[in-house]
Amino acid sequence: MSNNPLPQIPMPGVQPSGAARFKPIDPVKVLRQHIVLLSVVGVVGVVLGVGVWLVLVKTMPMYASSAQLRVSDGEVDMDIVRTGGMVNVPVAAMEAYIKSEVYKIQSEGILSKALGDPAVRNGQWFKGYMTDKGTPDLNKAREDLLDDHLRVSMIRGTQLINVSVSTPQKEDCQKITKAIVKVYLDRVGIDTTNRVSSQSRSLLAERRILDTDIQNLTEEIEEFAREHELTSLDARLDEAAQVMSQRIMDREELRGGLMQLEKGYAAALEKQEAGGGPSASDIISASEDPAISIRDERLRSLREQREVMLHEYGVNHRILKSIDRQIAATEAERDREVERILRERQEAELSGYKQQIESITEIIADHDDQVLLLQQKLVDLNVHQTKYGNLQARVEEAKESRKGIQLALSNVRLVRDMAEARPVKRQSPASLPELVFPEIKVIVPGVAFLLVSVVGGIVFLRELMDQSIKSPADVKLLKEAELLGIIPDADEDPSGPSSAERVVEKYPTGLLAESYRQVRTALLGKMDRRGYKTLLIASAQPGAGSSTAAHNLATSLAFNGRKVVVVDTNFRRPALHQFVDTDNDRGLVDILLYGASLDDMLMTVSDPDISILPTGRAGDAAPELLDGARFRSLLAELETRFDIVLIDAPPALLSSECQVLAKQVDAVVAVVRAGSDKRGMIDRMAGQFAGQRADLLGIVLNGVQSSVGGYFRSSFQDFYRYRENGESNGKANGRGRREMVEEPQTTDVD
Repeated sequence: MSNNPLPQIPMPGVQPSGAARFKPIDPVKVLRQHIVLLSVVGVVGVVLGVGVWLVLVKTMPMYASSAQLRVSDGEVDMDIVRTGGMVNVPVAAMEAYIKSEVYKIQSEGILSKALGDPAVRNGQWFKGYMTDKGTPDLNKAREDLLDDHLRVSMIRGTQLINVSVSTPQKEDCQKITKAIVKVYLDRVGIDTTNRVSSQSRSLLAERRILDTDIQNLTEEIEEFAREHELTSLDARLDEAAQVMSQRIMDREELRGGLMQLEKGYAAALEKQEAGGGPSASDIISASEDPAISIRDERLRSLREQREVMLHEYGVNHRILKSIDRQIAATEAERDREVERILRERQEAELSGYKQQIESITEIIADHDDQVLLLQQKLVDLNVHQTKYGNLQARVEEAKESRKGIQLALSNVRLVRDMAEARPVKRQSPASLPELVFPEIKVIVPGVAFLLVSVVGGIVFLRELMDQSIKSPADVKLLKEAELLGIIPDADEDPSGPSSAERVVEKYPTGLLAESYRQVRTALLGKMDRRGYKTLLIASAQPGAGSSTAAHNLATSLAFNGRKVVVVDTNFRRPALHQFVDTDNDRGLVDILLYGASLDDMLMTVSDPDISILPTGRAGDAAPELLDGARFRSLLAELETRFDIVLIDAPPALLSSECQVLAKQVDAVVAVVRAGSDKRGMIDRMAGQFAGQRADLLGIVLNGVQSSVGGYFRSSFQDFYRYRENGESNGKANGRGRREMVEEPQTTDVD
């Protein structure tokens, strides 16, 4: 084993899945596998296509001539055609008109007149419709022309009409195309002249009506202006607007004063209803009243008199008491008078508020009436002004319409006098005849594509129906099998072995040796985990390489440090003795038939350290020997002396040995030859092991070629690059390293 680890070749564990009649295929993979075949078929198809084209050119040629007609965009003429309306109209809007012209070109009248052209009648194509009487069958010629030879179509996205005629005679197609275009354009000229004349009469009538309308509207405007004094209309509008604005301002000012009066009235009324005492200012104001002033003067006189009497008579004198009574009476009278004055003044204030509120309310109502009158006046003036403007606008509109009609009349004369102003004119004349069938750029690729498609379909059908197992993807279709590993074909190994025999021993750093090591690792993982020691190497049919696989696995296990023995149970075609370059004179048969010693029958190889028990001279040894007590005893002894016991068995579907051995061993590995073994075979073989003691660990896919594609192709290529890089750094080395010996030119042995 090399010091540097080799790249891992993918060994996916494929879970069992149901078998299917048709296997799923990868189209890219199939194409890669057969790219050479398909390329050759493609080249053959091209050559065949050229031949087909040459034959068709001689036997079934078809020539075509085409002309283009342009539908006018209306720069000059079609402004007057009210029914067409094509002036500056987008192509999409013109599409309906163009299609109608396409149908017109193919009409019976156009084609019949075109077929009457002398140049057409003298052509070879038209002569084919001459009857026995020497007269042409015009209806038949027209129908065939329309059905098989004439193609008239609008060129999408343009204003062009393409007229194309195809005939087997090279010189006739151009003649017919010219005749059809000429007859159609003559018809367009006649139709245009008739339409122009009719349009001219219609426009003149419309102009007379407009002249009358303009005159009537002018008279109506003059009468309306005199009736409503429109000469001073603007001044009256301004005056009415100013007066109304002033009235509105006065009204708003009065409404502000009214709001203040209403607030004062409400405050006075609230004060009266509340019954509160008069304020100091009210009392002072009431004290200034003459009636109060008289009483105040009397009180002052009584108080002065009391002061005099107080010094003269003392406090308790009757005169002083009389004066005090007079003072108290006067003060009470004064208070009553103040209350009366305050009450009268409060009532007068409320009355004043009421009168002012009523007066201002009447004034505001008067202003409202005046504003309404002014508004109505403004509305009336505006109505008059609007009507006057509408009348003037109608006059201008009528004048513009008259100008348009006058311009249309000018265009009518232009259309009548200019052929270029017609709605349809010739864009390009009838082209020279050119070969349109067969087209080499269609026939050659078509034949090549058809041939490649047929061959490709056969290839895909074969792949779809193929039941052979070629790749890990095919293993997924098996019912009860798991992929343990992939053994490439010997040709895939860059080490250069001519066969897979003893590759682990002789080419330990090669691709095949690495593949067997990975299978070994997968097997040991399962066997060690389950405690298995005996392993049956089985195949479905001869040629699968089970014997070669058994020896290489034994060598790989020995290099891994395991003590291994390989037992050859293929009595009919023994092979293991060939791998150790010895004869098959003694072996398993001697032990089972004659009780020979195991030690005498074993053949031991020192490098690698493995033991082989060949069949010996089996002759007509019966398979029942493998079901006897001696064989079971032999297996038990081998299990005690070796770590792994490998048993090479004959093909399971051709002999009964595998079923007999499956009852006595721990596990089974099925070796499947890629591209040879069928899925049905492997399913039947797996069915034989079902219910037996042996556990089917999985499948080893042997002899896989990178040509089938898949993930292992890239893995093989990675291994090549890895090995080349390793060899450039020195000589490869690994477990069991030895000088390469010359190997025999043999193939895998089963």
